[in-house]
Amino acid sequence: MAVQRLPSQAALELQRYLDSWRGFNWQSSNCAHFVAGWAGVDVSGLEMPHGILGMRHTFRALGVSSFKQAAFKYLGPFVSPSFAQIGDIVLSRAMLGICNGRLFAVPAADANGVVFLPMTQAEAAWHVDSNK
Repeated sequence: MAVQRLPSQAALELQRYLDSWRGFNWQSSNCAHFVAGWAGVDVSGLEMPHGILGMRHTFRALGVSSFKQAAFKYLGPFVSPSFAQIGDIVLSRAMLGICNGRLFAVPAADANGVVFLPMTQAEAAWHVDSNK
């Protein structure tokens, strides 16, 4: 008889959050909103871009020049993605997502919900307090 491993509380909470996400919109539900909602970070005063080309304006307003610097400003120091745990925030190219083990979730650009990418594509990670 095989022993079935039950998902952790963090994994269950994350799955509920991912199931509730309803797609991508630059102004109201982009990757910054996605990870901020999970991590409990207030981005309500942040002017969001109208498209990928508007990111330079947003970065200038924040006083940064990249996604990694913007995430550092809100989330603090990053760690190697190899140390990411379920629920941690990850950065891959120009996307922020949430670690779900060997994969990370990002808002789906052309459909409702999220899509999953391999953690091997992540460049940086930020630990999120699991007792949020």
